[in-house]
Amino acid sequence: MAPGTALEIVDLIFQDLMGVQMRFGGKVVVLGGDFRQVLPVIRKGSRCAIIASTIKKSSVWPFFQTFRLERNMRAITDPNFSKWLLDIGDGMIHSPEIPKTQYSVEVPISLISNDIVTDIFGNSFSYTDVEKFSRRAILCPRNEDVRLINERVLINLNNAVQMSFYAIDSIKNDDGVDDHDLQVNIPVEFLNTLNPSGLAPYKLNLKVGCIVMLLRNLSVNKGLCNGTRMIVRGFRQNVLQLEIITGTFSGTVHFI
Repeated sequence: MAPGTALEIVDLIFQDLMGVQMRFGGKVVVLGGDFRQVLPVIRKGSRCAIIASTIKKSSVWPFFQTFRLERNMRAITDPNFSKWLLDIGDGMIHSPEIPKTQYSVEVPISLISNDIVTDIFGNSFSYTDVEKFSRRAILCPRNEDVRLINERVLINLNNAVQMSFYAIDSIKNDDGVDDHDLQVNIPVEFLNTLNPSGLAPYKLNLKVGCIVMLLRNLSVNKGLCNGTRMIVRGFRQNVLQLEIITGTFSGTVHFI
């Protein structure tokens, strides 16, 4: 969640852009969120400092009209799960008998999966079934979990051509020239073990029919944005044939 100071800065920027000394330059501003979720992160801040940094403590907050949403549309078909989420936010869920931290909560057995890949995608499927699963996704908090689950899904994708793509792992100086000294101190084998957030792994395994996600903005006008989901329709050594499966550009094919 953004801190209250960020909202105040936006207010000043709008006033400056519009040349009007009114809140947010006279523009209508709509905010959305849930204060029971992640609060602003204050480095080494106490609970009081964290609460004081929220937008509810901002000088512009009194100028907003608050509307409370009563129904969870995403979980409307599972009212028990929706209620459980609200109970967590209200602090009504008991801690487990042996909590890992003071904030641990007990997750119902019905919400625990022993094999999440099978529960979401089944034991196996072919590349012709992928469009049926295009509305399903598994969210992970860690890159390592993403890698393991992606490998499992690729194994279950039967009768599909597979190819491995490798990242560039040479070391260059500021002028873009190979730097021998850096290559000696930082071996290529070490670079290949790195998996930074926002980048594809060093070795990217793909199959025809698998679902991929774009990690950077290439062309907003063509729907090639960060987060766009696509199906691999074909590939060569240095190019991928991808079909967008979400949004208004669904069905369009691009070569990347």
